[in-house]
Amino acid sequence: MRIRRKKWAPSELNSALFFEDEPSIRKNHWKENFKRPQSPFYVELGCGKCLSTSLLAADREDINILAIDIKRDILASGKRNVDEAFKNAGRYPDNIYLTACNIENLGDILGQEDKIDCLLINFCNPWPSSKYHKHRLTHTRMLESYKRFLKPESMVFFKTDDDDLFSFTRKYYFPKAGFEIVEDIFDLPREHPQAKYISEHEKKFREQGLPIHYMSARPIFKSN
Repeated sequence: MRIRRKKWAPSELNSALFFEDEPSIRKNHWKENFKRPQSPFYVELGCGKCLSTSLLAADREDINILAIDIKRDILASGKRNVDEAFKNAGRYPDNIYLTACNIENLGDILGQEDKIDCLLINFCNPWPSSKYHKHRLTHTRMLESYKRFLKPESMVFFKTDDDDLFSFTRKYYFPKAGFEIVEDIFDLPREHPQAKYISEHEKKFREQGLPIHYMSARPIFKSN
C-alpha cells in the first residue's frame, strides 16, 4: 500500500519526546529510558497509526511499549493518536516510544539487554503472493529472528483478518519456528481481553462483518 507523503510529518514527530529518531543509539538501553524501567517491556511490530497501541499504553501504566513502523508518515498520525489517548487518560505519555525501522533490521535497534515480555503483531501486510511470503512478519524466518529478544516466559499476540496468513501462521510458521500456540481463535469475540484495544483496521473489518483472527503463542527454548 502506497502511503501519501505528509509534509507536516517531520515536525510533528520531532515535537514528540516519545519519538526516537535514531533508535540504534537506544540499543540495549530501551528500558532505562522509561519512567518505570522495571515494568514489562512490550514491542509492537508494524504499529501503523498506533490507535490500539496508544489506547493500551494510556490504560496500562504498568507496562512499557515500543511501537515500530517502517513509515514515518504513518507514525506521525500515530503520534497524534498517542497525544489524544493520553490526554483523555489525563497523564503524560511516559510509557511509550515510537520509532521507525524496517522489521527486517530489528537487530539494529534491539540487543540482548532489550528482552521482550510481549510481542504484538496486529494486521500486518499479508503479502498474498507466495514469492513474497518470506516478508510476512509471522513467517518462520522472522519468528526465529524475534526469539533472540524474547524471554522464555514471553508471549506473542497476533491478529489478522487474512485467512491465508492466519492458516499458514498456525499450521507452519509458529510450529517450525519453535513456538507453542496457546490460543487459536478464528473469530475473536468482542468480550475477549485482546479485543479491548481496537486498531483502525480492526474497527473497519468488524464494521464489514469480517471475522478477526487471533492467536497467541510462546517461544520454546531448548535446554542446554
